[in-house]
Amino acid sequence: MKKNVLQQYAEAKFLEITNQTDTLFTKNFKFILFLSAIIGGLFLYITARISSAIHQEIRRRIEAESETEVVKTIINNLPMGVALVNSAQKIISFNPAATQMLGYNEDEVLNQSCRVVCPRKEGECPVFDLNERVINREVFLPKKDGSRLPVLKTIIPIHLKEEDMLLECFIDITEQIRAREEA
Repeated sequence: MKKNVLQQYAEAKFLEITNQTDTLFTKNFKFILFLSAIIGGLFLYITARISSAIHQEIRRRIEAESETEVVKTIINNLPMGVALVNSAQKIISFNPAATQMLGYNEDEVLNQSCRVVCPRKEGECPVFDLNERVINREVFLPKKDGSRLPVLKTIIPIHLKEEDMLLECFIDITEQIRAREEA
């Protein structure tokens, strides 16, 4: 049976379109492969950079935590009282020696007024209010039981966590005063 003219024309056009598509695909396939290789390479490069940055940040945080733990361990084992007071004049850290000397436990003083470690009245902070330097000053600190403890005190202004703070260090000098009075 003879193919009709219309069928022959359709087959010829189909073959022509198929050949053109194959030619286009072959030409563009190389370009698509090239683009895929570039995009894949960029993806791998970006992924490696992000992975490296994340790894470095994790390492930095672990080292910072380790350093924080070291500092915390040192402060908690010092034979002197150490208190950290924020700019609102509230105690934010109080080491075990300070709790032992003054008779408080840490929970009783955290977020409390710094008057716990200072004999001065409100508004008379030697550093924040009066801009004085306090280095090795003999003072009497109020104890929880109402008595007063003679100490040698130093207050060091520091800038920590984007805030001005006071690092207050004090050592019990009861024995030194007794020896001085007996001499």
